[in-house]
Amino acid sequence: VLQEDQLNQILKIESELKDQRLGFKVDFAEISNEERLNIKTLDNFWIYFDLLGDISRQVLNLSILLKEKISPEELRNLEYIDLRFGNQIFYK
Repeated sequence: VLQEDQLNQILKIESELKDQRLGFKVDFAEISNEERLNIKTLDNFWIYFDLLGDISRQVLNLSILLKEKISPEELRNLEYIDLRFGNQIFYK
């Protein structure tokens, strides 16, 4: 069962992902614990968000990463992008 603030965070992420036009679509979202949201994309990779952190900043970091470091072709081979650690972004 989702808490209201968790649902609001998910909706905010969904809205900001659409606003950034990042070139992928969300398949589904799961809350792994009260601090972590995992989003699965239709390109079959995960994005990990910190629900207690600044969502707007995390989406901005994701946008920068995708524009500067990861090509659309590389997206197809990703396992995950982890945005939970501030400006340190991890991906595999």
